[in-house]
Amino acid sequence: MKLLGGVNLEEKYQVKLSVLLESVVYCSDVESDGYYVVKGTNEIITYGEDLSDEYIMEDEVWAFLESNECLQLPTLHDIDNFTPDWNRDITLKYIDVMISDVKQKKLLTKAYKSILGNRILPAFPGSTKFNKELGKLRRMEEWNQFIGKAYKAHQLEFVTTWCQEHNVEIIFDV
Repeated sequence: MKLLGGVNLEEKYQVKLSVLLESVVYCSDVESDGYYVVKGTNEIITYGEDLSDEYIMEDEVWAFLESNECLQLPTLHDIDNFTPDWNRDITLKYIDVMISDVKQKKLLTKAYKSILGNRILPAFPGSTKFNKELGKLRRMEEWNQFIGKAYKAHQLEFVTTWCQEHNVEIIFDV
C-alpha cells in the first residue's frame, strides 16, 4: 500500500484496452464466464464453462476468483446495464443525422416504431422491418458503418467509466 499525505492508496489494477474490449464483447453474464485480473501481478485469467473440467479443485478456483485478489472484468451484461436504451437512441440518431430525405425519415421511423412494438433490438442487422427498409433504400452499408463506429465509441466510453469506478488503469496497446 502506498501512502499519500497519510492516506492509504490501493494499487491500481492494470489491464490492456484490447482485453477490456474483448471482455465486453465475448463475456456474458453467466457466473462461470469471464475475464479476471489478478491483484499485484495484473495477470489475466479467463474462465468459462468450457474450462471447468480442466480444474480438479474447482471450489478452490472459484474461491480465488471471488476473493479480493481478483477483479472480474466487465461483461456484455454490464455494458447493457450501463446504457439500457443505447440501441433505441443510436437508431434514432442515425435516422436524424444520416437521413435528409423527409420521406425516407418517415419510412424508417415508422419501420423502427414497429420494431419497438415487437420488442426486437433495433440496432443490430437482421430480418427486422427496419433493416428491410434500409435494404430497399440501399442504406444498409451506410447503417453498418454508422453502427460499427458508434458501438466502438460506446464500448470505449463504457470501459473508461468502468475502469475509473473500479480502480483500473487502462494500458493502451501498442
